[in-house]
Amino acid sequence: MNNKDILQRVVRYLILNASFTNQIGLLRGKMGIAIFFYEYSAYTKMKFYADFAWELIEEIYEKLQNNLPLNLRDGLPGICWGIEYLLQNKFINADEDILEELDAAIVERDIRRVVDPSLETGLNGLAHYVLARCRNKKTCSPSPKTI
Repeated sequence: MNNKDILQRVVRYLILNASFTNQIGLLRGKMGIAIFFYEYSAYTKMKFYADFAWELIEEIYEKLQNNLPLNLRDGLPGICWGIEYLLQNKFINADEDILEELDAAIVERDIRRVVDPSLETGLNGLAHYVLARCRNKKTCSPSPKTI
C-alpha cells in the first residue's frame, strides 16, 4: 500500500467518524481533525474538505465551555491554538477579536497552580498558545485584551 492509499484511508475514516466523537480538543478531537481537513483541502484543491472542516468548527463552538481543561491536548488553549493557526494560515476569515473572550477565560485561571510542565497537558502547551497569539503582534502581555 502506498502513501496515497494510506492517506485516502485516513480521510475516509475521519469523515465517517469525526462527527461521532465527543472530544473537541486539538490533539484528540474535532479541532485537530478540522485542521487536518483544511490542510487536506489545500493539498487536493477540493473545497468539500474545507466545508467539512468548517462544520467541525461549528460543532466545536456549540460545545465550548469555560470549564474545559487548561491544556493543549483537550482544553481551551488547544482549541484556541487551533483557531489561531487557522487564522494565521488564512484557512478561515474572522476578526482577530474572535479569540478575546476565550483568552479571557484562559487568563482568569491561576497558572501558578499548574504543576505539569508538559506540552500536551501542562504549562508548556499553554506557553505555545500564548506565543502563537503573540507571533504577529507588536506587543504582547498576558492579559485578555492583548494576548
